[in-house]
Amino acid sequence: MPDLHRPRALGVESPRDTTSAEATPGRSPSWSDQEIDLGRYSSALGRRWKVILVGAVGGAAIAFGAASARPILYEGVTSLLVAPPARPSPTGGSFPITPATFKAVLESQSIAAAVIQETGLNQAPHNLTPQSFLERALVVEDERGANIVRVRVRLREPAVAADASRRVAAKAITLTRQLTEQEGTSIQQQLGRHLTDASQRLAAAERELLAYQQEAQIELLKEDSQALLDERGELLKLVISIESEKARLQAAEAEIKKQERFLSVRRALGAEEALRRTDQTTDVLDPSNAFINPVYQSLDYQIATSRAKLAGLDQQRRQLVEVRNVAGKELTKLSELYRRQIELARLQSTFDLAKRIHGELVVRFEESRTQALGNSAQLQVVSDAIPPDRPMARRRGQWSALGFITGLLAAGLVALLLESRGVAPRE
Repeated sequence: MPDLHRPRALGVESPRDTTSAEATPGRSPSWSDQEIDLGRYSSALGRRWKVILVGAVGGAAIAFGAASARPILYEGVTSLLVAPPARPSPTGGSFPITPATFKAVLESQSIAAAVIQETGLNQAPHNLTPQSFLERALVVEDERGANIVRVRVRLREPAVAADASRRVAAKAITLTRQLTEQEGTSIQQQLGRHLTDASQRLAAAERELLAYQQEAQIELLKEDSQALLDERGELLKLVISIESEKARLQAAEAEIKKQERFLSVRRALGAEEALRRTDQTTDVLDPSNAFINPVYQSLDYQIATSRAKLAGLDQQRRQLVEVRNVAGKELTKLSELYRRQIELARLQSTFDLAKRIHGELVVRFEESRTQALGNSAQLQVVSDAIPPDRPMARRRGQWSALGFITGLLAAGLVALLLESRGVAPRE
């Protein structure tokens, strides 16, 4: 006869359950046949309530004891404000100090090593290392929506905790200022090198421009070229004069061929005076011989004068054309003037560019002396840490509640495990 008081193990079907759970031949088990029976699990947990209660209470007790055994700590808090830069950087190259980056600066091991060395935290009874100080004693928090960073240091002595918090904040401010100054120094050094190079280029361009101006003598060459252009205009007038004189000579030579040198009759009385009044060339007439033709004598004089004048004009033209070479298609001096003007313009442009770059670098170098501080965020102490008058709460109630829930869950799992193995509960 079966024992009706013996509990069945979880997952073991009774004969009636087995019969009811038997599948009909030719039909596969449905989803409802595989459902979990929650009532069976609740019944099993109800039969093991003592185990569950002991586990929950034990977990709460252990958590309460652990919270009570924690050392008594005091917290020193220093609040810092990350002030925005006074003016934005035009290049965006300043050191970006935000609450997040400042948090990384505060958690530097170099700062931690200096603080524990100055406050004696590296000695007994603390025996803290930079790594353990960062992991156990220092907490850096940045508030959302505000540029506020809080430096929390938790130690057993309230005065030491406050002092360590103030030292960490002060060293972080000093470090960020050093970074800003180093950035400004680096920019000044770079600008200084560029300024030195620009000064050298400016001096070289000035020397080259001055030497070429002294050698080229553009103004003198320009005057010579202008004189050549004037002579070229005079050459045209001279050619016209020569052609006119040639035409006059040809006309006089043609006319003299038509005249007789001597007259067949004697000149009339008073003809000399009339000829003198009408033509000044009659000054060369020979009054001693009344049979000389005055027209012939006048034309002969004009021919001689024209030939002499034509010889002089031709000599001037030859001087201008052959010696001065003002009749060619290209004037050598004018071509040289153009070349020197182009070279002078190039040197002048190089000098002007070097001068402008040098002036801009001088201005930027002077601005870089104070630009780094104005373009970087500044850190300010909002409130210094003071020694706390009471320790930090050890939160025994919260830890006990957490231990109770943990023990309850663990005991429930143990109860289900015992029920599945068929272990009978003790009465």
